[in-house]
Amino acid sequence: MDDESDLVGGEGPDFPPASPDVLKKPKAPGILHKRPAPPQGLNQAVFHVSAKSPFISLLKRAKKEVIKLHSSRRNVVLLVGLSKAIEKTLSLGLRFQQMGYVIQIETDTVEISDDLEPDDLQEEWKQITRNVSRVKIAVSLKSGKDKKEKKKVLVDAD
Repeated sequence: MDDESDLVGGEGPDFPPASPDVLKKPKAPGILHKRPAPPQGLNQAVFHVSAKSPFISLLKRAKKEVIKLHSSRRNVVLLVGLSKAIEKTLSLGLRFQQMGYVIQIETDTVEISDDLEPDDLQEEWKQITRNVSRVKIAVSLKSGKDKKEKKKVLVDAD
C-alpha cells in the first residue's frame, strides 16, 4: 500500500542512470550526408511533412490544394511523413477529416540511402542504407455518389 501511495504522490521510483554506451549507436567515422526521400507520383499534389514544419502553414497550403481539386485533374492531395514527422502528418490528416474531407491512411517502410564521407580523404565514400517508417495520407473531396445514395434512401423511406 505504501509503495502505491508514493507513486501516486508524484515522484516515481528511483532508477539508476542509464549508461551512455548502451543507449547510443556507435558513430561511423566521417560526415553523414542524408539524401532526400524518393519522389512520389507526378499527377498528385504532394506535401512532405517534416518535424520542423509549422503545422498551421502546412494546413493552409494543403487546404488550398484540396480546394483546387474541384477545377484540376487531380483527385487527391498526398501528405507524406517519415519517422519523426508521422505524428504531425496524422494530426494534419485528422484535421482534414474533421473538416469533412475523405482521408485514406497507408503506412509502410522505406529504404533510405545515405552517403558517408570519410574523415580520411584517401578513402572512398560509403553508402549506408536504413529503413524508415512512412505514413501517406490521401485527402480527397467527398464523393457525389454518397449524397445521391442518401437522397435515394430518404425517398424510399417515404
